[in-house]
Amino acid sequence: MNLEKRNTVNALGIWIVGLTLVAYLGLFFRDIIIARFFGINKDLDFLYLALILPGLLTNVVSQSLGATITPLFQKEHQKSPRSEAQAYAAEAMTFILGILIISALLVLLIPSSWYAPFIKFTSLTDIEHFSSYVKFSIGILLLGGVTILGNSILNALGKAKKSSGAQMALSFGTIAFIFCLVPYYRVKGVIFSMILGQLANLILVCFFCYQEGYKLWHLKMPTKDFYKKTLSGYINLTFAALASGILLPAIQLLAGRLDQGSVSTFTLGNKITVFTTHIISLSMNFVMLPYFSNLITNDQKSKGINELSYYLKRGLIVGILFSFFIFAMAPFLIEILFVNSKIPLSDRQSIARVMQLGVLQIPFFMIIFLIQKYATAIQKTSIVLFSSLLTTIIAIIGSLLFLTTFGVKGLIGSIVVGNAIGAFYIALRVFKLGEISKRTLVFIFWSCGIFALLIFIMETLLKKI
Repeated sequence: MNLEKRNTVNALGIWIVGLTLVAYLGLFFRDIIIARFFGINKDLDFLYLALILPGLLTNVVSQSLGATITPLFQKEHQKSPRSEAQAYAAEAMTFILGILIISALLVLLIPSSWYAPFIKFTSLTDIEHFSSYVKFSIGILLLGGVTILGNSILNALGKAKKSSGAQMALSFGTIAFIFCLVPYYRVKGVIFSMILGQLANLILVCFFCYQEGYKLWHLKMPTKDFYKKTLSGYINLTFAALASGILLPAIQLLAGRLDQGSVSTFTLGNKITVFTTHIISLSMNFVMLPYFSNLITNDQKSKGINELSYYLKRGLIVGILFSFFIFAMAPFLIEILFVNSKIPLSDRQSIARVMQLGVLQIPFFMIIFLIQKYATAIQKTSIVLFSSLLTTIIAIIGSLLFLTTFGVKGLIGSIVVGNAIGAFYIALRVFKLGEISKRTLVFIFWSCGIFALLIFIMETLLKKI
């Protein structure tokens, strides 16, 4: 029976990875298309920096609530009347809308002068333009936040294929609008294209939820019982999301203090890593979190422990093989993507190097994400919080130490070290709680050691070519 469930989860995971891969390939090529429009220059830097704040708020406010309500809504759906499950969903929607609206108003009230200490501007006009880009991107925050909550409801219902499929409207819709709007409206055209793509995604998610008998547009003021069930876990996951979510924006801001084009070099070089980790994260949210939650809800914790070890071993092997492949192929991939573009050879080489260093994080992400989802399912959200804090603190300290000496490469290297230490910490933490075996822990450490050795050998060989 357990093998049948595992096979079902594996099959669903493959479906989700496939659908998400298609959707995120669209987002990946969206950024390549934008880079070819603008080149490595001030406009592209401003675009990536302007998207930091709405992106961070969306992750912190909405992703954490989505992760919190997935096991809770799943329990309501399975063990309570449909009307009570709908009421819980309506309360969650009202709660998230309130927080999103307050967040949007705060962004609108930020004076333009506040951005000056963090970004290297050359004129007052640059500051005003940048501020207008940030305010214009608030639509992404509002629409994206609601969409994430709808996705969580679909995932809890076991309809992860629908939620991941809806993302294709976001990626390919955005690309279509970019070709129409960017030649005329430049940076604002890109942002408006993202807003329209996000709107198409939300409409599909609402439709899929309606097919399952739940109406996302129903609102209800949260009750004391809602806060009692939800608030504690949400607070822990919100701080965890803030701790992990602030890392990339902080690094991008540090890159903004370097020479012009550094933000674009970092962002484009790290794109394959962000692309991959988003697929991993969504697969964990859409498949593994509901799976672990279902085992815990049905009093099958011992099976949950076995499944965690099983997926940790397989996930780590896949992550190591993928990282090794991209590390070897990065220079070739960058040349293909930016052939006959406005980006000069020296910049392409810098982007390739950032890509090589960035993909070294992926095996550690596998460890962190899997254990964090399991910890969320067993209501041990403090583990998620402390592992995220540790990773971020180490990465930011390293970035500050190595920024002036190594530039963008020092920034990406510090992130890799932070994630490695965070992965080892969270693995040791759940081992002490008895949630993974000593054999699994030894496997994690040995695998990471072999991975480091393989990368060292590959680096030596590439230098001789």
